[in-house]
Order: sequence, then C-alpha cells, then structure tokens
Amino acid sequence: MNNISERKDNILVFFISTLLFLFGSKGWIESNLFNIRVWIYLLFFLFFIMSYQNIFSYLTYAYKEKFRQVDFLIFFSLLIFFLVQKSISFEALSFIGLFLLISSHAFEADRRPYTFNLIFKGILYSSLVSLLGVYLGFFESLFFDSTLFHIYQGENYPNPVLAFSKEAFGIVLSSNSGFQSSINYSAYILISCIGVLNLLNIQQPIKRVLKYLLFIGLVLTFAKVGYLFISIVITLHLIKGEGNIFKILSISSLAIAYLFLTHITLINSEALITDYKYYRLLIGTYLGMDFYLSLFAWLKVQAIDYIYQNNIASISLVGFKGTSGGIDPHSLFFYSVLTGGYLFAVLVLIKGFVNMLSFASLDVKKDKYFLSLLIVFFIESFIWDPNNTPVFWIIVLFCPFYKAYLSAFKMDFK
Repeated sequence: MNNISERKDNILVFFISTLLFLFGSKGWIESNLFNIRVWIYLLFFLFFIMSYQNIFSYLTYAYKEKFRQVDFLIFFSLLIFFLVQKSISFEALSFIGLFLLISSHAFEADRRPYTFNLIFKGILYSSLVSLLGVYLGFFESLFFDSTLFHIYQGENYPNPVLAFSKEAFGIVLSSNSGFQSSINYSAYILISCIGVLNLLNIQQPIKRVLKYLLFIGLVLTFAKVGYLFISIVITLHLIKGEGNIFKILSISSLAIAYLFLTHITLINSEALITDYKYYRLLIGTYLGMDFYLSLFAWLKVQAIDYIYQNNIASISLVGFKGTSGGIDPHSLFFYSVLTGGYLFAVLVLIKGFVNMLSFASLDVKKDKYFLSLLIVFFIESFIWDPNNTPVFWIIVLFCPFYKAYLSAFKMDFK
C-alpha cells in the first residue's frame, strides 16, 4: 500500500514539474525544436484524469456550498458569459481546467497537507532545469555568437541594469532567458522556487547552496521583476517587526516605483529610438528626459477602448489582440474581462485578494521569502496575465493552508 501511495506521489511531482516547465518554455521549444503544444495538452489531460477523485470531491463541495463559495460563483459567472456570447473561448476553457485542477489539489491539501509538499517539489525540479538554462545563456553570451539561451534586447531597451552596464562600463549585457520564452517567465519560476524553498524538508546546507544559485540566476536574467523580488526580500530582512509602519511604507514605495517605471518609460531626449514597441506615446519632457507611455500602459488604454467600443456579447481576447498587434493585455483584470466578462473578472480578483488576506491575517510567523513571493505576485498582477499560469494559482491557493502546513511539518520561522 505504501509503495502504491509513494508511486502516486512521484507521478504527481512528475506532472507538476513537467507542466510548469513546459508552460513557460513552450515558445522556446517551438522556436528551436518542434511543436510541443499537443504534448502539453496530452500531459495536462492525463494529469486531469489522474486527479479525478480530488476533482470530484472538490466539485461536490463547491456544489453543496453553491453561492456561498467564490469558486462556484467563478464557474457560474463563466457559464453565464458563455450563454451571453453563445460561444466558448479556448482561453476560458484553459482557465477552467487549470483552476479546477489546482483547486482540487488545494482542497485535498486541507485534509492532507503533504500534497502541497509534493507540489513544491515540482516547483523545485522545474526551476532547477530553468536555472540551468539561465546559466547556459550567461556562458553562451560570454563565449559564443549563438543566441539559443540568451536574448540581446537591442538599443534603448528599457532596462536600467543593462543601460547602466553599457553607459558606465561599456559592457553590453544580454538577458538570459534560458529555456523559457521570455526573461520574465524565467524569473517567475525562479522566485517561486526561492519563495517555497524554506517550506521543503531539505537539509540546511543544501538549501543554502540552492538559494545562492537561484539568486545568482535571478540576477542573471536581468528581469526587472527579479530585482523587485530581491529588493523586497532585503527590506523584510532589514526592517524587523510584523506591523512595522516603516516596513509597510518601504514596500509600498517599492511597489509604486516599480509600477510607475513599468508603465512610464524614460529615455534621454537625444537618444535615437529604433524600436517603438516600448515607447508608445510621448507624454512629456523634463530635465532632458522624454517620458513615454510604456507598452504595459498602452495595452491598458487599448483594453479600455476596446471594451468601451464593444458590448459584452462580442468582446474577446482574440478580438482585443487584433487591435493590439497580437499582444495580451498584460493585466489580470483586463485579461479576465476579455475571457469571462465583468463578473468573472471581479470574482477572480476577490478570490486572489481573499486568499492573500487570509495569509496576512494568520497569527503565525511568516517566512520572508514566501511573503516576498506573494507580494511580488500581487504587484505583477497589474502588468501580467497570470490566469493560465499554474505557478501563480498554486501560490495563491496555498495561502489559506499555510498555518496547517507549518503545523503538519513542525516548521517555525524565527
């Protein structure tokens, strides 16, 4: 019996780690190797079938609770949206499958906290492969002319670290995305691993080495979200106290500064812009610097305009991408509106906010790395489309079970 249970646990870890890796690296694999989409769907379907007992238990509970339970309301709002539109979008189905699958395992974790330990192992294994890709990208950029694992972002790419390196030292650095389709995907999986590392039963010396390697890899991606995560970790370590007002103000300031710099792009007025992808609309000049609406800000303006110009029965993500040059809206709220309607979007935000709030209200000592991860994911939801991103929902849905998990594994963070 124990062998069967252990085999099931290993299969769960395999599916989690493989799917997490493939979700982020799909673009890289298809660009350099072969079309992986069918294999991702197949693996997801097999994982879905394997989890049928958890899914049935979760759906039974949601149905019994009905309108008293946010999850039921999310599914119900999507059903209404489908009826209004008289069609079903692939993006909405993708969200339903992913949310249902992760929620069912979170529901199981309420009775068996060990489930999340297995999921965290999946995050660890997936991130280690991604980490290898980042290091390969760094060494490739130093010694080879190929660009298999790294990306040269081009002239005037809005990244302060890359710009400073070039201006101060004349060194042109490349962003190291590794096996992922973008540096942000690499950063997301690496910070997720750092965030859950202390929640895994790994020997302290090994954990310390892994943390160093992960942090170095995160720096080498040159993703701005990686530096935001590092800044929050440092802030939480330097400023002690749970309700310290200075700590709250410091993190709030970091969040505001980050959101400002991701929505407003600054560039020297005399600089020649060769690619206007990140410089969408000039809004002013001050002290020799031009201020532009960035891609993320422009996409929000486009989303508002598109939704305003169309009624609820005709809006869609495909329709929006037709006006944005094929780019997603880069916003949890607008992505949700376009895939499931206004009610669905509000309920998704409520689900995420309530879960994060439940974590904040727990009367236990929080791990600084997991707390940093949660804060970053909250901030990133303003400029990211995490609906169909497994690692986002794994972290968010884990929040209510944090205290039970620590108790089950006898963990205590000083």
